[in-house]
Amino acid sequence: MPRERERAPHIGGQHKTATEVSKIVVTAGNGRVVESAKIRMPPPTHYIAEIVGLTDPESIPPGKVKPQEFLIWAEKDLSGGDERGRGNALGNVKKALHSRLDEIIGKTHLRFTRDWHPKRVTTKQKLDVIRQLGMQHEAIIDVMTSDRNDYEHDYIVPAVRIVRAYLHAAQLWVEKSYAAYEFRSVAFAGIPLLGIAVGERRPNGSALSKVRFGEPQPVLFFSNSKKGVLSIKADGVEEWRDFKFFDTKEMLRLEAPLIRRALAGGGGVGLNEASLMDLLECYRRWVRQSHVRKAEEWIVPS
Repeated sequence: MPRERERAPHIGGQHKTATEVSKIVVTAGNGRVVESAKIRMPPPTHYIAEIVGLTDPESIPPGKVKPQEFLIWAEKDLSGGDERGRGNALGNVKKALHSRLDEIIGKTHLRFTRDWHPKRVTTKQKLDVIRQLGMQHEAIIDVMTSDRNDYEHDYIVPAVRIVRAYLHAAQLWVEKSYAAYEFRSVAFAGIPLLGIAVGERRPNGSALSKVRFGEPQPVLFFSNSKKGVLSIKADGVEEWRDFKFFDTKEMLRLEAPLIRRALAGGGGVGLNEASLMDLLECYRRWVRQSHVRKAEEWIVPS
């Protein structure tokens, strides 16, 4: 069987102004704050992408229900025409919306922060996250949750026309969310990528064959496997911070501007975890070997 190949990206560059991502606090191994500094991402010029994302397939537990399936169940519930069916339909609409919100938020790094507890997160907190990510239509979810709460606490079942309207609104929102709000989990931000080539996967799982960079600049690398964020300055100095030392507000300040840029078209390159580690190794070599750096040089992973 031939080994799997990754499709080589072909992304056009964009001209934008510099963006101040946020503040990253550097800590020692015990969590003690060592240094705090603003990370200012320089404006991209002719780079093929501002952001590189993670493309590793998400593991889906057996029996996990997708948002679209909850909406199908809601339609079947509503077709019964009785109060029980309307109540069940309203419940499934709520589950569809919440599960889609959880899918979106699950692509951020909030789940690794010290104060994000998925089973205790409120609807208000979820809506606040997607607002900061630049996603609209959350007002529809507010209405749905309000009527669901009326049903749960006051035992008032909305009329069939209202439930049907909510179902239709939820179907439209979920459909639009997959069309307009899909993004890869951010891995690299600010990397001056001029060229990239991928081929067959090697034994380590990486498909990166060679890469070309522009002038070194500040870069952020989010590592899901090591659960932390690495800041690489233009001179090669590195600073590391574990995700668990972030709270949700700090992580959103750092990551939300990057996701908004990706949704606006600023990110289009995706690599698996092994390829990302090779990309990191190549960029480190490029930055550190300033005495042999050449403008058109392609870097090959070790």
